[in-house]
Amino acid sequence: MKLGVPMKCDWQTSEGSGESYVKGEDMYVKTMTDGKTGFMVKKGDCAYTWGEPEKKGIKFCQEPTEVVETTEPVQPESGSFQAEGVDWNVQYKCRPDIFSGNRFELPADVQFTDMAEMMKGMMPEPTFPGQ
Repeated sequence: MKLGVPMKCDWQTSEGSGESYVKGEDMYVKTMTDGKTGFMVKKGDCAYTWGEPEKKGIKFCQEPTEVVETTEPVQPESGSFQAEGVDWNVQYKCRPDIFSGNRFELPADVQFTDMAEMMKGMMPEPTFPGQ
């Protein structure tokens, strides 16, 4: 994936399964868990999630961050860390694949709520003395 080769991955856990397609910085993920299907598309700095049969989804965007390259090795903190409630027995099968760019297109019938806009509406405007 790091070389920019389009990839398709299938995975299976004890709780569900899924498939993902990655091409450059774009990603499409479909998951099936407990009889429900969920989707995620990442395009550029934004990710979109939705499920079936709902016709509503959520849009998350992140400001681009500047990547600083270094030649010095990075040492992770020592210790043992493991997330609770995560099934670590994931069976992945990834392979190079050829697929069209429309894999990353958003469904026209799903209405996405922009989380940044929603948060603006929830946060009060700051007030400053003397205004």
